[in-house]
Amino acid sequence: FYIGRAEQIYPCFYPKWNDNKSVVLDWDSGHQRNWFCHSSEDSGTQTIVAVIREEDIVDGLVSIIVPVYNAENYLEACLTSLITQTYDNLEIIVVNDGSTDGSGTICDVFARKDSRIRVIDQENRGVSAARNAGLDVMTGEYLLFADGDDTLAPETVALSLKGFIRDEIDVTIFGVTKVWEEEDRCQQLPMETGIYSNKDMLYGILKDYSSFGAGFPVNKVWRVKAFGGILCIPRFDQELYYFEDLEWVVRMLLSVQKANLLPDHCYRYYVHPDSTTHKPGAQERRETGYHQSVWKILQALRNEPAILQWFALRYYPEVVNGVINAWQNKRPNLRKMLLCKLDEIEKEILWSDSISRKVKFRCIMLRILHKLRLL
Repeated sequence: FYIGRAEQIYPCFYPKWNDNKSVVLDWDSGHQRNWFCHSSEDSGTQTIVAVIREEDIVDGLVSIIVPVYNAENYLEACLTSLITQTYDNLEIIVVNDGSTDGSGTICDVFARKDSRIRVIDQENRGVSAARNAGLDVMTGEYLLFADGDDTLAPETVALSLKGFIRDEIDVTIFGVTKVWEEEDRCQQLPMETGIYSNKDMLYGILKDYSSFGAGFPVNKVWRVKAFGGILCIPRFDQELYYFEDLEWVVRMLLSVQKANLLPDHCYRYYVHPDSTTHKPGAQERRETGYHQSVWKILQALRNEPAILQWFALRYYPEVVNGVINAWQNKRPNLRKMLLCKLDEIEKEILWSDSISRKVKFRCIMLRILHKLRLL
């Protein structure tokens, strides 16, 4: 899947246009191949909007799972953006996670209006349990998540499926636009483009949690057969409550081979003043949840020793500094948890050539203070 003028697709391609909105691409070896494409005229210059081999066009049922909890003010816009997708072979599974507002009624109204929508009602168990409930009943060949207070561009699914070039791509990823409605502003999150191996993706996301499509579950379309079937798709860890999305994405990427990152920012992620994630306070709970999720990521990486060692040595200083911050800010539960983690990794910190002397010195001092019961 490519975007751009024909001569910019690849340096060694030489495009020759046919009369039927298709193009022949020659490359240095003299080979030729006909490609299916859409074209447009721009000041006399023909521009390729989308290029994909005709035999590589994919279709199939796409399961979209939507967890919903008290989203009555935003849910109609979300569901409308799903049922108006230009690609219509969809299975939309809406999981009402014990909403106490009018969300359940809105779900039922849309289900009566569109037979592709299936509503599951359950007691409030959290977003991870809601997503897992959707995974348990999905039947599609492709998987996509959306949150009940966000929206997708009409062409999202169609563009994502075009991104599955032959069988080598296991997941397509599109960009996210963050929207602050009350402040009337938005921001397109940075997005790399191109085809990457799962290891490249893991290194990229774990180096910068906002890169390579970030750790969002909502901007990725997964090919189900890459996991060996629906039952083999990793489920969300319901014990985690902060950064649980990133932990799940890491386990998903460990199960696939290649990802295609698309240039289109199709997903609009709305930041609401009543969003739990963005409420002030509860900092200790958030930090505790973050460290719990990262610790699970370390466990998930045990079969990738090179990535595990690299990520661990990046993360371990956060444990040392986290103990100090928890002590200074009087967060005893967080301090206690991190001290337990420090017991497990102290030797690795002190013997590593990649961790600074400053961090090592802090680690030693914390151990001394803890043994003297001054910490």
